[in-house]
Amino acid sequence: MTELTSTFTATPDGVLTNEVGVITGELELRTTCTDDGALRLAIRYVEAVE
Repeated sequence: MTELTSTFTATPDGVLTNEVGVITGELELRTTCTDDGALRLAIRYVEAVE
């Protein structure tokens, strides 16, 4: 399984999440590619402990 992580600053409109709704500010995007080629995306605040 391959994983890539990058950080970015969301615009005032933010990013819509299923868990908490819209989030803005410094965010981290984690992209994981499974062995069968499926992609999984996860987003969280930079330095969040989850």
